[in-house]
Amino acid sequence: MSKLFSEKKVTQASALILSESGGKMPYMLLIKLLYLSDRLSIEKYGFPITFDDYFSMELGPILSNTLNLIRNKNLDESQSIWRKFISEPKNYYIELKVKNYSTGELSKAEIDLLKTVYHQYGHLNRFKLSDLLHKILPEYKKTSKGNRDPITYRDILTALGENEEEIKRIENEIDYMSLIRA
Repeated sequence: MSKLFSEKKVTQASALILSESGGKMPYMLLIKLLYLSDRLSIEKYGFPITFDDYFSMELGPILSNTLNLIRNKNLDESQSIWRKFISEPKNYYIELKVKNYSTGELSKAEIDLLKTVYHQYGHLNRFKLSDLLHKILPEYKKTSKGNRDPITYRDILTALGENEEEIKRIENEIDYMSLIRA
């Protein structure tokens, strides 16, 4: 897990997207929207919102730590920020548990970006979005059921058309951010 990943921040980003959708959505759709938001943030600002670990899986790209938060039935509200605000999955759907939540970990630019991605893709069925991402994301690697392949910042930046010098600059900046947070 990246030292820069924050359960609090990914919870706030997820709560924002869930709120935009009326408070409930398939968790697969949420994962895809968060991935697209991180990708757009990397493209615009040189770093992601969540700093999660990305993988290609059979149904598209995922955020590994966020998916673990969603699926972990042992999360306790007293220990998990995620579970205080977001329900356990039921029939592949998750719900926002509260109407009032903080977005204090998110910048205005990140909030705007999350809303933009939601309004562009949030209306799609989770499987249609998955199929679309297979076609439009060059960094996605087709995998068989049960397998996963890592997607690195380099993979995303290369897919976005960045040159080697810019890729190294961004990788170094993210590495530096990890060092100062340690």
